[in-house]
Amino acid sequence: MKYIVKYLSTWLLLLLASCCLPYLVNAQTYPVQAALTISPPYSIYPADYTAPGDNKWMANIYLADLSVPSVNVRFRIRIEGVGIEIKTRDSFIGNMQVINSGVPEIFYGDQISEYFLPENLDFSGLSKEEFSRTGALPEGVYRFTIEVLEYNRGVQISNSGTTMAWLVLNDPPLLNLPNNNQLISTIDPQIVRFQWTPRHKGSPNSSFNTAYNLKVVEVWPEGRNPNDAINTMGPVFEINTFNNYYVLGIGYPQLIPGRLYAWQVQALAGPESEQLDVFKNNGFSEVRTFRFGQICDSPEKINLVGSHNRELELEWEAPANTTGFTVQFKDKAAEKNWYEAFTYLPHTRISRLQPDSEYEVQLISHCSLQSSEASRPFYFRTTNASNDFVCSPIDFQPDLSNNILTDYIYPGDVIVAGDFDIEVESIARYNNSFSGYGILKIPFLQQLSTYVRFDELLVNTEKKVYGGYLTTIYKMDSRYMKDLDNPRHSADELSGDFAGNDSFSEENSNHTDSVFMVVDSIFIDDSGNAIIIVDGEEKTIEQNDLAEGEQIKDEHGNTILLANDGSIVVNPSTGGQAAPTNSIGPTNSGQGYGLIFGPLKITIAEEQEPSVEGEICVYNELLVDIELELNDFEKEISHKIDLQSLIFSYKKNCETGEFISGELKWSDSGIPKELSVLGIQARLLNLEI
Repeated sequence: MKYIVKYLSTWLLLLLASCCLPYLVNAQTYPVQAALTISPPYSIYPADYTAPGDNKWMANIYLADLSVPSVNVRFRIRIEGVGIEIKTRDSFIGNMQVINSGVPEIFYGDQISEYFLPENLDFSGLSKEEFSRTGALPEGVYRFTIEVLEYNRGVQISNSGTTMAWLVLNDPPLLNLPNNNQLISTIDPQIVRFQWTPRHKGSPNSSFNTAYNLKVVEVWPEGRNPNDAINTMGPVFEINTFNNYYVLGIGYPQLIPGRLYAWQVQALAGPESEQLDVFKNNGFSEVRTFRFGQICDSPEKINLVGSHNRELELEWEAPANTTGFTVQFKDKAAEKNWYEAFTYLPHTRISRLQPDSEYEVQLISHCSLQSSEASRPFYFRTTNASNDFVCSPIDFQPDLSNNILTDYIYPGDVIVAGDFDIEVESIARYNNSFSGYGILKIPFLQQLSTYVRFDELLVNTEKKVYGGYLTTIYKMDSRYMKDLDNPRHSADELSGDFAGNDSFSEENSNHTDSVFMVVDSIFIDDSGNAIIIVDGEEKTIEQNDLAEGEQIKDEHGNTILLANDGSIVVNPSTGGQAAPTNSIGPTNSGQGYGLIFGPLKITIAEEQEPSVEGEICVYNELLVDIELELNDFEKEISHKIDLQSLIFSYKKNCETGEFISGELKWSDSGIPKELSVLGIQARLLNLEI
């Protein structure tokens, strides 16, 4: 019995010792204290923790035994995951490190990088070959441990410094705008918006600062693989940003309309000098493409519709998306500059050419804000047919049965008035009629042409005129009569004549009427000179420009002439003096110039108490200054006039202040010369008192 009790007691002691021994060991106090810290973002590549200058791995080692001045040590590293253990080989002895008592020592990853080399590690659950090939750990949660060993004996003299880390590779950004293969409209100024979605925000590495590299390249030639272009082509635009969007605006390189572009975004973790591999595909997103503006191609072929002595009629097939065309042409035999003509339609007529000459023609397409390259040149020859025009009684009866109005006429188009062609230079539409300027071609008089003005023209769908007014400039010595031997006369050159560059002397004219030109309207300035409005521009006619008795008339019947005393007189009466007027309104003849008065500003010199008639306050004969502005209905000509010391009477509602009526009077001596033209038909737009 005693033997049995003694035996059981022995086993109980052994059992108690075996249970308590681990706790006694763990509770052991080491002379060296170790602590390990790893800073996020956590990389699956252990080599990232040992990069030179990187402070992500930081081991704090402290020799607490003050009785020992210093100790020579080495380390043991252990990385443990689910089913995986990687630790320092027992036979490996690294470089000797010295720690001093009482002084904390910090060892960064680059100081102990030899402990992370595959040849110095033992692997369990992960083959050494696989780790050597990829240098990466499988994604998951890992415990990193560092222990301090006495250098010579290899005895552990510190606690196990540990830290936990969730190693994961984040997904690269997801591209949103522009959509893949999206067509981006060209606008001025250029605006292209890029936007993407970060996909790492929910990961354990979301706390780090993420920058994005946006790269845009041109995919050229067409049909090239965008992935190949993004890897080999120089960037058209590249920038780093911390936002998940970017706007390519006017201050950046201008994209070429119609070209295809590829773009990609790379997510970057950490400072630029120490990028970490925490993203799949090294942070690169997929590659997407967009087209900046529609493809604007030039026509492939130009067809000759008709060839004449001085004209070529051409047509072509309009490529998609075109809104207009520039026709460039020049004499092939002569070294001359290109001439240009614009048309909205896929056909044109080139006029004022030389007979029996070959011309080089090419086309440029316009697609909204973008233009194509010039097409390949085409060559066409004018004819050299004799002019078989015979002067004979006119029996030409044009067919004008078509009364369907055309919807459009563009500069460069040709309209037919009777037996004459008119090449349109400028045009504007008012309701259903057209007004503007053009070149009328005369099939006789040695093939001359003349500048014409047309008003209220009714033009049918066959481009034939069946109503309206056509005015030619008929002074024979004027440069308005253009000889087609000069193949091109610009509209600017023609309008220069319209300003009155020719002599005003009646003796130089073959016409019996003293009126040699028709102008829009006439004013007189403070210096006594006539101001005529011609095609929206003011021209000054000084006294020495007129011969005595010579007249200039506008289209509304207003006339100016040089009086015997050398002054310019407006609307002369029978006696040759200006007809007086104290009002602004239409002439007795019913003709008037379509001006708008307004804004009209009236400034009252002194206040006056009104007389009250019921609800109406009456203000009588107030001394006022007024400022008004004249505007042409059609030409938008602005002419500001200041009038002083006028008499103004008006009525208004005493309660509401609503203006009811007014009357403005002035003496003959107070009439400004700007208002001395009779026949002004005006309406008041607004009144400011």
